[in-house]
Amino acid sequence: MCQYSEVVCVLMNLQDGTEDPLPYQPLPLILKKLLLSAQDSLQVVSVRCVCAVLIHAPRRFTAAFIQADLPEFLLEVMSSGCSDVLLWSVFSCLLLLSEDPLFFSQCHAVYGMEPLVRCLKDTLGKSNTEVQKQGLELLSAILDRSNITRLLLSFL
Repeated sequence: MCQYSEVVCVLMNLQDGTEDPLPYQPLPLILKKLLLSAQDSLQVVSVRCVCAVLIHAPRRFTAAFIQADLPEFLLEVMSSGCSDVLLWSVFSCLLLLSEDPLFFSQCHAVYGMEPLVRCLKDTLGKSNTEVQKQGLELLSAILDRSNITRLLLSFL
């Protein structure tokens, strides 16, 4: 579904093919509801759909997902303990979302640091190195792109 730009534009509720989205955007809301599902497979599909949209047109859609508080929902999924597939997908999605300055201005990086570090600690006890690598890449990207590094160093 997310491979077709026309479908994504309709679901993001764009006006006449312009770049300006309308205030109500059903796709982020639908995907947030899927994230709330107790079924791991629906959560994975939801996160991967977000990733597909962001890879397809990051400048066009990233802000809409951030403004819909999707990072908060992703952090909640990550904190609740999940499968390696879902965790890798969440790390990937947060990595894509963190490319937008809005991710930092809305404090998702600050609020997400503790759950991310806890989750990384848990993954180090597992044998799946791909999940560990993706999580460390996310942590590195957040530290590189934000003022968190300066904040942390100021406490030393």
